[in-house]
Amino acid sequence: MLADYRQSYTVGAFDIDAYKRMTAPALLRVLNEVAMQHVLALKLSVWDLEPHKIAWVLLRLEIRIHRLPELGEQLSIHTQPSGFERVFTYRDYRVTDAEGKLIVEAATTWVLFNIENRRPTRIPSWIPERIPSQAAGEEPLFRPASTLPDWTAADQQLRYTVGWHDLDFNWHLNNTHFLRLLLDSVPSAVLREKTPQLIRLHYKAEAALDDEVLAETAVLKDKHCVHQLRRGDVVLAQAESLWID
Repeated sequence: MLADYRQSYTVGAFDIDAYKRMTAPALLRVLNEVAMQHVLALKLSVWDLEPHKIAWVLLRLEIRIHRLPELGEQLSIHTQPSGFERVFTYRDYRVTDAEGKLIVEAATTWVLFNIENRRPTRIPSWIPERIPSQAAGEEPLFRPASTLPDWTAADQQLRYTVGWHDLDFNWHLNNTHFLRLLLDSVPSAVLREKTPQLIRLHYKAEAALDDEVLAETAVLKDKHCVHQLRRGDVVLAQAESLWID
């Protein structure tokens, strides 16, 4: 079985912003897709886990962006599992450009989710047995941060109703859309004038079809923001981001 997985990708028109740069949500969508292809090869995909009433759920995400890819760029995306710890499993991603330069690093923390009681569950022994050891020559990346800055009063808010096309196969708001909504609540001056350099995102709870959610951003300093997504008083996600000129 493959200890790691590599896939090429061409940045398309659907992936970019007004500056013809790949957006962070588009980047996350592609990373998710490459991970899906790997778990298919490992026979640990949604179709393999469904008979056991379990599914993978993204818990924490940390993306470090050295530069955003541009429209038409040829990318190489490398992903691999990077370890287990109690109920957590980790997966790393590296994105390189056509010259082989590392432009994005991402690390993720996952848990198994019981699809009947909608709660995390222990990792059965047969799952680690199907995952090969670390790929030769590739050290694990950083672990996603376990804590984020405290929330403060919002500078900007965005209200949204979860629609059918926002759902994933677990019947909840796709993790990519969490990021999109949080970044859409960033003040437009930041989005127009700066580029995300670091994004840390913690998923706290599900959002379902027709849920009314509120995305909020607070600007702590000129280049540092904190974010939260909530449904009423229930916090669904928290995040922080750093931006460069």
